[in-house]
Amino acid sequence: MIGHSVAEYILIRTLIFLVRAVAPLSTAFTLVLPYLIYRFGHPVWLLFVGIWALAETIFLFLVFLPLKWRLLRDEHAGAPLTQERRELFNKCMTTLPHPETFLRRWFLDSPAEDIKKENVNEFFAWALFNKPLEAVDDEERDELNDYVRQFEAQLGRRLEDGRGKAKSMRSSFDKITALHRPLVFYLLVWVLDVLSSLRFLLTGWRFYSQPLSRIFRVFPPRPLGIIGSSRSSAKTITYWHHKGDKDTNLPILFIHGITLGLFPYLPFLDYLRKDDKGVSLEVIAIEIMPVSTRLCAGAATVETMREEISSILAAHGWDEFVLVGNSFGSGIAASLISDPNFSQRVKSLVLLDPVCFLLHLPDITYNFVRLRILAPHGLPNVTHTN
Repeated sequence: MIGHSVAEYILIRTLIFLVRAVAPLSTAFTLVLPYLIYRFGHPVWLLFVGIWALAETIFLFLVFLPLKWRLLRDEHAGAPLTQERRELFNKCMTTLPHPETFLRRWFLDSPAEDIKKENVNEFFAWALFNKPLEAVDDEERDELNDYVRQFEAQLGRRLEDGRGKAKSMRSSFDKITALHRPLVFYLLVWVLDVLSSLRFLLTGWRFYSQPLSRIFRVFPPRPLGIIGSSRSSAKTITYWHHKGDKDTNLPILFIHGITLGLFPYLPFLDYLRKDDKGVSLEVIAIEIMPVSTRLCAGAATVETMREEISSILAAHGWDEFVLVGNSFGSGIAASLISDPNFSQRVKSLVLLDPVCFLLHLPDITYNFVRLRILAPHGLPNVTHTN
C-alpha cells in the first residue's frame, strides 16, 4: 500500500510527471531526429531512442488523439427512467440522513446561497430524466417542480427562486478528461497480462477468449486470444475457468473491479479456488476489458452484460452458483440479482468493497471523481479524476 509520507508523495508525483512527459518529449525528439542522425551518425543508442520516440509519436497522433476525439464526441448518457421514476425518488428521499449535506455535496460543497431552485431543477432533470433542463417538456417540468417541493420539505426550508453560481456533478453529462498514457505503459500492461496468464495456466485454469474477429479490437492484444483453443460463448466477455475436483460444492462466479484486469486478484483467486479443506472448486473469473486498463470498445449495457454472463453460465451447465463481486463488479452483481432469471440461482452473494448501495447519495461519485486529498505537510492538493 502507498503511504502518506513526503517521500512517497514526491515519488508518486515524479512518476506521474515522467509518464505525462513521454508524449511531448517523444514528439520533440522525433522532429529533431534527422538532424541528430546527420550530426552524430547512427550510434545504437540513437537508433534505439529514435525508434521508441517514433513509436510513441505515432501512437499519440494515430491512436490516442483520434480516440480522445471520439470519446468527446460520443454521447455517454444512458436510457431515461420511465414509470419507476417517482417510486425511485420517494425511496431516495426516505434514506437521506442529512438533506443539507446531500445537497451541498452534489453541488461540490458550494455555499447554500449559491444553490437555488433552477440549480436543483437542473440536477433532478439529469438524475431522474437523463436530460439537460432545457430539453424537459412542460409535463416533465411540472413533475420536476413537484420533486423540488418534496425536496424542500426534506430540507425544511424553501429554495430561493432563480439560478445561483453552483454547479452540480452530473457524471454522464460532465466533460470527459482524457489523459494520455504512453505506449510503454501499455507494453507494461501487456507484460503483466502475459505473466498473469502463465500463472493461471500453471494453476489449472483455462482461458476462454473472444471470437477471432474481435481479438484485435482490444489493445494491447491478448496472446492467448490468438493461440488459445477455447472460445467464449459471449461476444465481448473473456474469462478464466477453473474446473475443480468435485461437484459437491457450488461453483463461484467472480466479477472484478476497475484495475489491471485480473492480475491484482491472482492471490485472491488462488484462495477462492480451494475450500477450507483443500478441495479444488469450480470458479469462473470474467474479464471486463473496458475497466481493465485497455483500449477497447465501451462498456456493455446492463442488459447485454446479463445476456453474456447467462450464456457463459449455460455453456458450463451452471444452474446455481455463488456470486462474488468487487468494487465495480459489485454493481454488475447487483444488476444480476435484481433480475428474476438470476436471483433464484444465486445461492450466496459476497460483495467486496461494494459501490452498489445508496448511489443516490453523493459519496461514491464525489470520492471517485472529485475528492481532493490533502498532501502531507502542506504540500499541494492532489485531485483524483477518472
